[in-house]
Amino acid sequence: MYTYDFIMQSTYFNIKNITLEGNNRINKKEIINFSRINNSHNTLSINLHVVQKRLVHHPWIKAAFIKRDLPSGLTIKIVEEVPFAIVKIQNIAEIVINNQGKPFKELEPDIDNLNHLPVIQGLELAESKGDFNFKGNLLNLALKVLDMNRFGKIYHVKADKNMGISIKTKLYNKDITMKLGFSNFHNKAYKAEQIANYFKKNLINREISTFDLYDPENVLVKSKDKDALHNLTKGGV
Repeated sequence: MYTYDFIMQSTYFNIKNITLEGNNRINKKEIINFSRINNSHNTLSINLHVVQKRLVHHPWIKAAFIKRDLPSGLTIKIVEEVPFAIVKIQNIAEIVINNQGKPFKELEPDIDNLNHLPVIQGLELAESKGDFNFKGNLLNLALKVLDMNRFGKIYHVKADKNMGISIKTKLYNKDITMKLGFSNFHNKAYKAEQIANYFKKNLINREISTFDLYDPENVLVKSKDKDALHNLTKGGV
């Protein structure tokens, strides 16, 4: 008991160095403050499990691993959340999700710097065992379309229980709306690419505005006249 008390009270084992790994978005000061560790703590007296639980409550921390570097150091390895999209719930909130569809924080536009992420509308939060998550077929379809990387740079996804998935995207640097429905997304992406290439080569004065790919065998395309658009813009309309 005397030896144990001596070790636990000895300043020789007080924390002098904390090494961080894996943190890109969160700075060292913020992580240390969240862990509630300071230089007065004895390395051997720290409950690593408790520190780990504190850290994973930070919205940007997906997982944390802590080990002692005796006599006076700690190494904290952080696995940060990777933002994949923003789910907009009517005019109530905007929630950041990862690529599994898990919500991990409410968007703070002035702090998070996530303007490049696509926005998804039409999903609903479901409660399960005290946690709120996005679930269901519409979520899976929206994630699948975004993960395919076949429809240009998608910046908006609308999920509808009757019409399926619709997107707004930049394709060949043009804003295009695509109605995709519920299935056959790879086939529909191929059809859209074929039609877009045909317009680019053969209908250079026409600009595609909408693809209706709900039925890939009967694709509807809306286009607009580039010259007419140019003249309207020039005229101040």
